[in-house]
Amino acid sequence: MEALKNLNLEIKRQEFLAIVGPSGCGKSTLLNVLAGLYPPDSGTIARDMANGNDLRNIGHISQADTLLPWRTVVQNVELGLELRGVSRRKRRSMVEKLIEQVDLSQFKNSYPFELSGGMKKRAIIIRALAYDPDIIFMDEPFVGLDVQTRDLLEEDILKLWHETRKTIVFVTHDLAEAITLADRVIIMSSRPSTVKSEHIIDLPRPRSTVAIKFTKEFTETYKKIWDDLSAEVKKSRNL
Repeated sequence: MEALKNLNLEIKRQEFLAIVGPSGCGKSTLLNVLAGLYPPDSGTIARDMANGNDLRNIGHISQADTLLPWRTVVQNVELGLELRGVSRRKRRSMVEKLIEQVDLSQFKNSYPFELSGGMKKRAIIIRALAYDPDIIFMDEPFVGLDVQTRDLLEEDILKLWHETRKTIVFVTHDLAEAITLADRVIIMSSRPSTVKSEHIIDLPRPRSTVAIKFTKEFTETYKKIWDDLSAEVKKSRNL
C-alpha cells in the first residue's frame, strides 16, 4: 500500500510543528520516516542537526509506554545518558533537575507500575530531553489519557519547549491539541498522503492550554483549519 506520495516538507529549527490528517492517512509513517526508523522507498531526507546526521541526536516518543519496568523513574530518565557513557554522578545531577521540573521528585525512586498514566508520560518526555537531542518526534503521546491529564501534560510540553527550544514534530488526531501547542499545523491529505496545506498559528505565547481554547482567536483558527481538514476526512471514508 502506498502511504505517502510526492511529499515535500521543511521543518524549521526550534519550531513546534503539528501534523494532522484523516485516520490512516500515514501521519505515523511520515513521522517514523523522518525519525529514521523506516527508510523511504524513494526521495531524500536532509537533517541539519548540530551533530550531523547521527540518529542518536533524535528523540522519539511513541504512543506506547516505553519505560523499562525494572528501572525506577530516575534510572529510566537517565538511560540515554548512561548509554552515552556519561558518569553516574553527572547524569544523576542532570536528570534530577528535569524530574523536579515536571513535579516527579517525590516519585523518582518509584517503578513504572507505581505511577499514573500521566506520570509515566512525563517521565518518557523528560527521558527524551535528558540526552539533549536536536529534534524530538512525538507520535500521539497523549492518546488514551483523560482530558484533565492531557491538559496538564500539554502545559508541561509547552513549558519544557519554551525552556529548551527544541525542534518538536508532533503528530496528533486532535486538531484542538495541534492548535494549542504548535507554531504551524500541517494538514495531510487522504491516502496516498501528501501535504495538502499549512496553517500558521498566530496565537500569542506563552499560552495557557486551557484558557486559549476560550478565546475568539482560537475558535476562528479552529474553524478555518477544520474546514480544510474535514474535506480530507470525508474523502478518506470513501476510499
